[in-house]
Amino acid sequence: MITKVKLLDHLKIVFLIYPLVLLYWNYIGDGNDLIEILPTLKQWNQPELYPKDFFLNYIKSIPLHERTVSLLFLSSLGAKTPWIMFLIHALFTCFLIIGVYNVVKLFISHNWIVVWVLIALFFVCPYTSVGNNEIYYNMPVASLFAKTFGVWAIYFLLSNQFYWFAICLIASSYFHPIVGLQLSILWFGSKLIHHLKTKSKAKIIYKSFLLYSIVTFPFYLILLYYTQAPHAHDHFLFDILEFRIGHHFLIEYCGILDILIYIVLVAFGLWYWNPKHKVLFYFYLLQGILLILYCIGTTVFHSEFILKFQWLKSTIWIEWFSLISIGAWIENYYSKKHYFRFLPGLTVGLYSIIIIMAFFKFNANNPRITEERLLGLWAKEHTPIDALFVVPPDFTYFKTNSERSGWVDFKAIAHHPQYLFPWYDRIHRIYNIDLSDRRNHIDLQNKANNQFKKISDETLLYLNKNQMVDFIILPIDADWHTEVLEVVYSTKNYRIFRFI
Repeated sequence: MITKVKLLDHLKIVFLIYPLVLLYWNYIGDGNDLIEILPTLKQWNQPELYPKDFFLNYIKSIPLHERTVSLLFLSSLGAKTPWIMFLIHALFTCFLIIGVYNVVKLFISHNWIVVWVLIALFFVCPYTSVGNNEIYYNMPVASLFAKTFGVWAIYFLLSNQFYWFAICLIASSYFHPIVGLQLSILWFGSKLIHHLKTKSKAKIIYKSFLLYSIVTFPFYLILLYYTQAPHAHDHFLFDILEFRIGHHFLIEYCGILDILIYIVLVAFGLWYWNPKHKVLFYFYLLQGILLILYCIGTTVFHSEFILKFQWLKSTIWIEWFSLISIGAWIENYYSKKHYFRFLPGLTVGLYSIIIIMAFFKFNANNPRITEERLLGLWAKEHTPIDALFVVPPDFTYFKTNSERSGWVDFKAIAHHPQYLFPWYDRIHRIYNIDLSDRRNHIDLQNKANNQFKKISDETLLYLNKNQMVDFIILPIDADWHTEVLEVVYSTKNYRIFRFI
């Protein structure tokens, strides 16, 4: 039951953290990962849009995929309207903050230390995360929805409200199958180990696990069916996923400093939780053992089955509980000292530093993003609705604003072999990047942009005559030939060309 005092605490933490999160990380409402979301919502509302789009045509061909639930959820709320999309993101961000706060308060009573833990989680961890994974996203995507429900599932579990735990875990699984599956393995597994060690009553845990399994098993079964690789190409799936998002999947692409920080956090968490909270101690052990097996299975054996678990994502939960353990240890160790009287002033100072950093944080992409939006709006007004475009590899805002089909998008992918194999061929053909570049730790975006400037006449003729591409957007300094292309629109850094 929520009391007035608790409600007031929730409002205070939201008003303290949410404006800071919004100011520092900004909000993305029409690009980046939303290239996989917004065009789909627009096409659902106006079926005549994007008739030749490579990604959307594949998504339409399967009845259920990993983004189906989040798309249905957003569509039902009218998220094609920008302000509704922003409101959805704001609400989930606030619920995420409250959920994180509630969990931290279970172990730390001093409010200023709680605030420091939240600041570390939202503003420091994204820079040190193993696998570039975050608990918060500055756009309304499935990961934000799933992790919000995941945080609340953890709160209900630690509060012994097991049915609510199962319900939130079910929601997390439907929004993002990997997030929900990892949490279910870790928390049900930790509880089971604790039960076997202590012989405690666990009937309610088994019931909640049964509820979770009954509701989610058919969903996972259907997803598994549609993600199976064609028989002749199965061994290439690992390579393509490594090429596209190896930094999320494979430990060898993680920074040494990030790994060292993570090891320190794990060690401190194990040391602290062992005598304090056995379930959390088993949570650490289980996650660590599975992480080691995952790294061996993917790095040594290149197992595609193991790769699909994306176990590096689970490190965010360890980071969070290690921050809690550090905060709880500080509270216990210094409880009888007078250092805490300095915390309010230090917190205000830290808050001010983050605000200053937000104002002075230079984002070199902002002018380019503005230009990309202008290109999209021009294309929407001056090209046929069925026009097919080829765009630079780092474009993600153009498609939503132009409402025009793309021959391929580097950012838009489905984790399905039937999609990834032709996607990889198209990416290699026009951007001239491949797996060897990834393995040589070459900046893929930088090389792709440089190669795209030098796209050959042979490739241009293939795109136009064989693939029926109508327009191509090239950097202003790109090589081009008047007998192949005609300039129809220019901005400071880009030109839209029509094929002659």
